[in-house]
Amino acid sequence: MLTFGIRYLCETVVAGELGDRTRVEWPPHPARIFMAMAAAHFQTGDAADERLALLWLEEQSAPLISAGEILPRQSVTSYVPVNDSPGDMKTPIASAPGFTRLRQPRTFAKAWLADDTVFLHWPNLDASQHLPALSELCAKVSRIGHSSSLVQMWASDEQAPAPTWEPHAKGRLELRVHGAGSLAGLEEKYNREGVTECHELEDRAADNELKKKERDAAKALLKERFPNGAPPRLRPEMNLSQTYRRVGETPVLRAPGTVFDSRIIMVSLKRIDGPFRQLGLAATLDLTKRCRDALLEHLDGVDAEALTGHDPATKESSKNPHLAIVPLAFVGREHASGGILGLGFALPENVTPAVRQHFNRALASLCKNDL
Repeated sequence: MLTFGIRYLCETVVAGELGDRTRVEWPPHPARIFMAMAAAHFQTGDAADERLALLWLEEQSAPLISAGEILPRQSVTSYVPVNDSPGDMKTPIASAPGFTRLRQPRTFAKAWLADDTVFLHWPNLDASQHLPALSELCAKVSRIGHSSSLVQMWASDEQAPAPTWEPHAKGRLELRVHGAGSLAGLEEKYNREGVTECHELEDRAADNELKKKERDAAKALLKERFPNGAPPRLRPEMNLSQTYRRVGETPVLRAPGTVFDSRIIMVSLKRIDGPFRQLGLAATLDLTKRCRDALLEHLDGVDAEALTGHDPATKESSKNPHLAIVPLAFVGREHASGGILGLGFALPENVTPAVRQHFNRALASLCKNDL
């Protein structure tokens, strides 16, 4: 078995929900825990055994969670100094003595904890091979959420307290979880190699100890590789989700629906060129077919029936529910044009977390490059 223990040292949690930063995220999402461990790994030398442990952990199912209740605190607006703006060396540094830094209003979601310790537990998991590396990694984690949400974290193979939350298909609470490819996705967002290369070229271009020819070569390469300056480090995101319910809670009674998950992913369309401001509903079949073909190209060989619509063995059309792509049109209003404003992607309700993760990554790649 595998158990992660997380003790909140100040007996408070400071972490906002992804969709509403004024509300406290509780219990902590397994994806947030994974991101904290990945950050500790990236910042402390990228030990090979830690990386293997994280790659193994991301493949595991959603854990049981033991977490007490929270006592909400009133949100208070704080005025926080902003970071220095990038500029040339002649630009005054706002944080230097004699300069007043601009301040922006920020609200931090906080809550008192009835129990300061949370446990994530996998009772049937054999973690003996990776437990030493996971223990070392957990010891490096200093916060979960905001920088003021200080924690002590550890890993063990001991039994955790009775769980209060369990994964369930008809649960009321939706938590973000890790899945296959999570670590690679975080590395891509962090973009350490690109940022490091840019800074090294900048240093060489400004190093007066180098010959002018070498400095000019570095400047030329810098302009070629990074014409817009240092590449951005994007905010880490993990959007794979799992519904949870309280242990012993009666399942939610849902109204009769379809075979599709109610969490439809919507993508807006923007015109790049052409004589028409929007495609009309008459273009639905052509648009959805081209989108499906492009999406399959971004699956990198993943042959999941729920995504392709074909039986992997026979290559014939699937008789089981599979991905649906629907037009999102401007209709139902007096001046509605019938133009297609976007597309909706609906996955079957029983799709596995691994398949959903493959779809999320393919769609993200498609939107980045083609839509």
